[in-house]
Amino acid sequence: MGEANFVTRMPAEQLAAGYRKVVGALYDPTLRSYFERCRRMLRVRMPPLPCRQRTGWREVRAFLLSILTIPLRPYGRQFLRFLLWTLLRRSRRFPDAVRLGILGFHLQAITAEMLSPRTAERDVRLEAGAFEGALAPAPD
Repeated sequence: MGEANFVTRMPAEQLAAGYRKVVGALYDPTLRSYFERCRRMLRVRMPPLPCRQRTGWREVRAFLLSILTIPLRPYGRQFLRFLLWTLLRRSRRFPDAVRLGILGFHLQAITAEMLSPRTAERDVRLEAGAFEGALAPAPD
């Protein structure tokens, strides 16, 4: 996870474990809570904009790729439910829903990588190397 850029009151290991727990809950493998937050945001905090940007080829391509890849993931069902909910209840916000769905895909991938045992092992090795480098005698 790296070193904090502020002075902490709790031990670094405890802080890192708490951070991993919070991030793991925010972006769990099913993304259920993420899509619930997105629905709430579209319902309450994001009124429809009076002027919409035109949808171009880039957006259509992103939508098609998301429809072809995301449903195959563990959170694919939540993604499709979110898109359907948006079409039925907030259809003007559908482009925003697609963007949020794709963002969730990336956030979950980053979280899974961060929480993987390989990443934790690599971080420990990096920290140990930095610590050993700090202890090494200065060259003459």
